[in-house]
Amino acid sequence: MIHDYDPDTIRIPDTHDRDLAAADLSDLIASIRDLGQQVPVILRDCDGPELVCGARRVAACRAVGVEVRGQMRDLDDEAAFVLRDAENRHRADLYDLDRARSYAAAVEAHYGGDRKAMAARIGVSLPHLTRLLTLARMPDAVVAAYPSRAALRERHARALAPWLDDPRLIEAAQGIAPGLSAAKVTAALAAAMGGGPAAKEEARTFRFRHGVRGVTVRRVGRKMRIEYDADLSGLHLKGALDAFLARKD
Repeated sequence: MIHDYDPDTIRIPDTHDRDLAAADLSDLIASIRDLGQQVPVILRDCDGPELVCGARRVAACRAVGVEVRGQMRDLDDEAAFVLRDAENRHRADLYDLDRARSYAAAVEAHYGGDRKAMAARIGVSLPHLTRLLTLARMPDAVVAAYPSRAALRERHARALAPWLDDPRLIEAAQGIAPGLSAAKVTAALAAAMGGGPAAKEEARTFRFRHGVRGVTVRRVGRKMRIEYDADLSGLHLKGALDAFLARKD
């Protein structure tokens, strides 16, 4: 059943992954003003209506001064997260950083830290989830060095992964000149940490035999980083590492 709700009575949870402060609602406000709200929001009852999906619609209805059309569903915390993620995943205005931090909170709150279980539940690959969780570790002071939240992508955090827990990275970020592109910020931070330009990170893939998955070996400054799928068989992993070591010799 769809009912009308006062937008001021709808609670938006802290775990919601939309940055409404940065959202451009002008087109949606105009649409609701002229045509009304076409798609109801999804709510659940948590001592009153709590938003699951549709934060922009709630904000736009509040701006127009009309009630919100919403559908109440029986959802626990984990089911609400899965539904919200499915609706928002491909939105252009959902930034990598917001999604990453939502995932970091969810993997602990709903899956006991089990990344593989979470990846299977929401339908993403484990490597992709791992990359986003790496981005979630980026300190706010480092995020602030980038031109915008929208410009910051998971690949930038991946390039800085060896230093995300190093307090010197924050010091380096505070010295970044304004106006640089995201790629140049990343390169400058990596260089400051002794890793050289992030854009020139070297990567090669080694396999047990042609046509099977292998390991990717990346040079980051003076260090080597080895990456492989968590479900890679022991035989293929050993064979790929042997191929890498043979080449190294």
